[in-house]
Amino acid sequence: MKKFWGKIQRFFRAIPEKLGEFFANKKAFYALIIASAVLVAAVLVFGVIRPFRTMVLGVNVNQRFDQSQLIPFKESGLFGYMDTKGKVVISPRFDKAGAFNGKYALATAGDRDQIINRKGEVQIEALRDAVFYEETTGTWLAGGTLYNKDLKRVSKNKLDVRQGSRGLYPYAEGGENYGIMDARGKEIYDCGGVVCEVEVSVAIRELRDAYALISINNGTRVIINAKNGKVILEYGGMTEVEVKDNNIFAVSSVEDGKQATFYRYIERDRVAVEAEDGVIFSLFDPKNKYFLTDFGETWADRNRSSRYAFYRQKDNSFFSTTARRALTVDELTTGLSLARCGDNRYGINSGDTEILKCEYDDVELLDAALFVFLSKRKGQEIVILKNGSQYTLYDINKGRVLMTTDAPIQTSGGSPFFASYDNRSETVKVYNAITGVTEELPTAGASSWTQGANFFSINSTGRIRYYNNRLEEIRSVSPQ
Repeated sequence: MKKFWGKIQRFFRAIPEKLGEFFANKKAFYALIIASAVLVAAVLVFGVIRPFRTMVLGVNVNQRFDQSQLIPFKESGLFGYMDTKGKVVISPRFDKAGAFNGKYALATAGDRDQIINRKGEVQIEALRDAVFYEETTGTWLAGGTLYNKDLKRVSKNKLDVRQGSRGLYPYAEGGENYGIMDARGKEIYDCGGVVCEVEVSVAIRELRDAYALISINNGTRVIINAKNGKVILEYGGMTEVEVKDNNIFAVSSVEDGKQATFYRYIERDRVAVEAEDGVIFSLFDPKNKYFLTDFGETWADRNRSSRYAFYRQKDNSFFSTTARRALTVDELTTGLSLARCGDNRYGINSGDTEILKCEYDDVELLDAALFVFLSKRKGQEIVILKNGSQYTLYDINKGRVLMTTDAPIQTSGGSPFFASYDNRSETVKVYNAITGVTEELPTAGASSWTQGANFFSINSTGRIRYYNNRLEEIRSVSPQ
């Protein structure tokens, strides 16, 4: 034992000497400084050391699936909030109670909407149906005033702000001037003396740029950069513009008595791809910039070998494809797509790779936000499969069956719970993808259930039973 403590003492006595030798070595010292600077730059600029992106198609997944948030419950006709053990934190007094978004939640009492904190204290209130939360930016809109996630006012006193689109808001100033502001309260586009609306194109995470359409009541249509308000394209009163996903806009106008429609893809503040009149396209592969092109019924008249083709932006070329539909933003975000084969059989592809063979009666892909959250946090890539009368919750990443039932499996984009009702045993089989817990919960006949981020509740025989994320019953109340 004495020898051991002797070694420990010699080690610590040698530290000052070794540090002195290190700092005396200028090359080693400068190398340490440079390495530290590079590491800090990587963290700040590229985000090398950070958790995965919290935003998925406008959903703050870390916030939405927060397992520690307070749980709304209904008792004797009013709503309150409890913790995950069933302890009442905010006594029932609301007519409606929404989920907490970070530090605050929206509740309704009488004719007033109230933004409350975790103690139930009212922070801001306005007339009923006049308060909105924008998950994309974490901003609150209450009674025409815009607030940030900390409930600090960001819009000017003289402005009346209206509900907008994904972090952009129309505003009015004294009924004379109108425009569009961002989530910081910065006025990014002036509509002059005419009322205007805004719609932002929903884009997958791989697309760094965001673009929006401003529709002005005088007929003018303007496409802008949603981050800084820069005007990209502007059209007159006879032109209609429709917002598509992934920064694609369909522009229609009448030329020589005939309507023409052109699909335009915006990238780096310019029209990067434009289709011929009447040709529809959608982003198919964001990495390689492939677009699925539909030449319509007149494909033969256009000297095309088939109705559908891939367009490759890099070398401005077309090549044939067996694809027959555009991919949704959910599919592009998850990297999975539904494959349909002969005889109405279904499977799953990832790009050109077959993930699940076409041998199922039906395949259901999850909501993109829930899928990405479970993939990054739990390593699960969950899909719902149907064959005959059997339904299976399946993890394609690990090749593992999570739950099997003889009834449809129900899910919600805002909840990690999967549920299936068995009317023979009058139970509902529930699986929580975050905790990995499966339970069969009694329903006592006709019932309904609610799935939250961290709770599951069953309403039957005049009572509501609440379960936490481990499917432990934490409260049983009479809702009326």
